[in-house]
Amino acid sequence: MPCKAPACLICTVSGSELTACWISRSGCCRSLHPGMEISYFSGKDNKQVDAVVEGVHRVSVHVRDKADGKKWSVPLYAVNLSGANTDIHPRQGQTRLDKNLLKVGESVGFHDRDNRERYGKILQLNQKTASLLTNDGMRWRVAYGLLFKVMEAEGYQEPEIGLIEGEIIKE
Repeated sequence: MPCKAPACLICTVSGSELTACWISRSGCCRSLHPGMEISYFSGKDNKQVDAVVEGVHRVSVHVRDKADGKKWSVPLYAVNLSGANTDIHPRQGQTRLDKNLLKVGESVGFHDRDNRERYGKILQLNQKTASLLTNDGMRWRVAYGLLFKVMEAEGYQEPEIGLIEGEIIKE
């Protein structure tokens, strides 16, 4: 059965062979079905989002976000059926960050006007600046060139000194 998407003019059934779809080399909307787990690119957050398909339409897919449970209508061209890596990596010698290298929710830092280091998480990616919520609860809009990435260490605790497991020997 041919694909329903208008751009899938090449999708045809000839005997038992199926011609690859123009939208996606991995089989287009014929391979999508309700309950299927997919990922799609969110331009707003600049990252891949994991979701579950709820319905397939001519040019879009209705999905439920796995992280927050919200429902979205996603264009077919944004669906990553092949599982390709979509991360953008900095060019060799590139020292400044730009919008393509950041994602909503990432931890970053910057130096304020008084040259103090401030750290926070990205709330929104704007055209020229990133909106941040710093660790002290303040909101900032900072140019991408002034930001640097911060690595977070989760759950690290200093080991207790002096505690040795074993058996006490009495003389």
